[in-house]
Amino acid sequence: MELIKSLKRPKNLLTAISLTANDSSATKRIDILAEFESTVITRATVVSRAMKCKATIHAEAWDEVVKDDAKVEAAFDQLLVYMNEFNFQMTTATANAAPAHHAIAEAKYDDDFGNPFGGVAVYFLLTSTADKHV
Repeated sequence: MELIKSLKRPKNLLTAISLTANDSSATKRIDILAEFESTVITRATVVSRAMKCKATIHAEAWDEVVKDDAKVEAAFDQLLVYMNEFNFQMTTATANAAPAHHAIAEAKYDDDFGNPFGGVAVYFLLTSTADKHV
């Protein structure tokens, strides 16, 4: 839930949702509606934000995980396991009621490989007009 609460929509842009990882070197952003380019940097950005939001995806703290690409990869893989289940649950719960939200979340993906952040994107789109995420 903290990960969803940390998402931001750029001002005056309805077709982007930013996941941001702040670190000492710079701020890295990923648009979760755009096609995900899996690189060391993008995986580290996602893992960083998820771990800062207290996701239990690695036994070690982020400060230790970031030092080892294999640990980042393992944490990212664990996050994708959780995200896959969340995507399935969100699709089951909301696909018929909110087809436009699902279409937006999956627009950059084909039927074989869906948006790994599709469930989070749909949840954000459904709740982004509210004053606060609940």
